[in-house]
Amino acid sequence: MIKIVIADDESDAMNRLSSLLKNFSSDFEVVGAFNNGYDALEGVLSLAPDLLITDIKMPFIDGIEVIKRAKIELPLLQSIIITGYDSFDFAKQAIDLGVVGYISKPITQEELGTVLAKAKSSISRQLEIDTNLSTLQEKEQTELRMFQQNDLCRILSLKDIPDNLWARLKQDKVDLTKKYLLVAVYDYDQEIDQIDYDKLELANYYEHQYTQSEIGRCHSFYCFDRSENVVVIVTDDAPINRDELESIFSVIRSKIEKTTGISVSIACSEIDAEDPRTRNFRKLFRHVIRTLSFRTVTGGGEVLFFDDVKKEEVSVGKVDDHEYDTLTYDLLYGRPEQVKERLGALVERITSVEYADSHTFIVSNIVNALLKACTSLHDLYADYASNNDILNTAVSAKGAESLLSLFNRLVDEIIKVNEKTRTGSIKSSSEQLQDYIALHYADPNISLDSVSSALSYSVSYISLLLKKEGTSFTKYVTELRMQKAKELLADPSSKVIVVASQVGYSDPFYFSHCFKKFYGISPADYREKINSSIRSASGSAPQLDLSFWRLRLRLSSRLSPSSTPIRSPTPALKLRQWPIRSLITMTTISPRSFRCRTGWLRSPITSMMSPPPKPA
Repeated sequence: MIKIVIADDESDAMNRLSSLLKNFSSDFEVVGAFNNGYDALEGVLSLAPDLLITDIKMPFIDGIEVIKRAKIELPLLQSIIITGYDSFDFAKQAIDLGVVGYISKPITQEELGTVLAKAKSSISRQLEIDTNLSTLQEKEQTELRMFQQNDLCRILSLKDIPDNLWARLKQDKVDLTKKYLLVAVYDYDQEIDQIDYDKLELANYYEHQYTQSEIGRCHSFYCFDRSENVVVIVTDDAPINRDELESIFSVIRSKIEKTTGISVSIACSEIDAEDPRTRNFRKLFRHVIRTLSFRTVTGGGEVLFFDDVKKEEVSVGKVDDHEYDTLTYDLLYGRPEQVKERLGALVERITSVEYADSHTFIVSNIVNALLKACTSLHDLYADYASNNDILNTAVSAKGAESLLSLFNRLVDEIIKVNEKTRTGSIKSSSEQLQDYIALHYADPNISLDSVSSALSYSVSYISLLLKKEGTSFTKYVTELRMQKAKELLADPSSKVIVVASQVGYSDPFYFSHCFKKFYGISPADYREKINSSIRSASGSAPQLDLSFWRLRLRLSSRLSPSSTPIRSPTPALKLRQWPIRSLITMTTISPRSFRCRTGWLRSPITSMMSPPPKPA
């Protein structure tokens, strides 16, 4: 919207002009109307319009003079002249003043519309030029600040500034050649992740603004961002008064806290008065960081100077190696509550004045002691944070509470990683143990010692693994053997003595004993039961059991030629006295089944076997 002031000593002409301007209200707004030159000039200067429409002839000051005087303070003011005169002198003056158009009396809407369109075009074009110019200037200033920030951040890490960097500083309008210089850092007393982002942005803005308003009154300075901090370099040719500067920084710190609610500490280096060309900026910045570390002792919310924390005779607090070892041991063996209790006492101790100079060293040792208890540093670094990140965060912790919170989080993460690693390790070991036994259960000599030697596990560890599965070594091997024996006995062609050997029993009688104890039935009876079930399922007639006669035939080759024949369905054979154990070993039936099937076997086992009675 273009603002207009109108001036005319004729009320009728002014009223008509005001009425006609209402038809252009979408683009133009009348903000003032005056009936004499003096009031018109005052109104223009106070209202700062974009366009002045004025009559030439007015009391006190004519229109040309109003335009001339107003342009001194408002050089961008555009003007339109209303005149009933046809004077060359007026026209020449109007051209010199850059008048955009003329309106003749009486005023018509068409004529007014034409000249207003011309004025609008001129004002818009000028505004576009000004906007572009302003944008270019802002861009130039932004780029300059960026270059300055990069240069200043760089010199803080340099012991000596090379000539090419001095040239670059001069090009970027940075003058560090003054005799006296001090480096200061603004740092929040809370951890960054505990502060609202919008508040951080606001605090950063005010840090720059308050530095500009307070320090800029008395010293040259450069204020720039470095990581999460604001760094200020104060420089002057005249000596810098430390007490005065401390007072200024205290005001800045208080304003920031009052405006944003964020507590800030400001740490300052010593005031350096060395030759600017040999000035060690890296040393100055390190002194600032060292000064800032004393916040863990002071509690924050203060202005600290390096001269105050520097000591001629340093009393360094120490932590015994045994305390670090105890932290490692307790954490390694899963005692997080004890570890946290010890850490609380340690942190309270090392945040006292006595430990100020050794604070960083001790914090690093505590972190290393905790990390030594982690069974998988690879998993910890992948899931939580890298070694450097953990160490840097701990060393830069802002106060005892923040430091203890970080240690406790690290303990929780290490416990989590250790439990995961141990669970995976036990599972892997258990699977390896089971696989080995599954491959070697048929070995009659398998034992805890042999498995321990083969897998390089201790006997107690193997017992622990099996205990977690709810079993023992003997029980597990026996169960595995019995299951396999059951599968093998389902095959009618498999002999008991062979099955016993296949599942790790060299003595078939001991195998039969173990099988019956495990399942409540002997191997032969189990097989008979399986066969009966098969026959019942198939519905076939029972088969003739020729086990006894097979036995007799197999024994025939061992009988002497003089033996008396016996009656049987097979060619005549005679049984001599024969140990029953040997007879049974050559068959696939149990002693009890042997007695039942022969029918004529007498007790005791070592007695003579008589031939069956003659048939009637």
